[in-house]
Amino acid sequence: MNDKQPPNRLRFIGLVLMLLVRGVLLWVVIPASAIWWLTAIPVNALMRKQYISLGQTIGWADLNLMALLNLGRLNPFVSWSKASNVEHRVSLIDPA
Repeated sequence: MNDKQPPNRLRFIGLVLMLLVRGVLLWVVIPASAIWWLTAIPVNALMRKQYISLGQTIGWADLNLMALLNLGRLNPFVSWSKASNVEHRVSLIDPA
């Protein structure tokens, strides 16, 4: 009998574990990114930079969280200067 698991099964287990860890970490990331957004509003206004919405800020934080969890292999890190271009959104069931 072959003791090795097929690569597809290992990939699936890794994906499920990443999603579970991401869900738990979103409970920290979402409030932290909301605080970040509140502090970035006056700074961006003083520096006359483009307005970045709360949804874009949370999406930016989630994209970087996913990049951190897979060490940048699947998703690249997104710099704050590109946060105004982020279209990724976190849904209500993601932290579950």
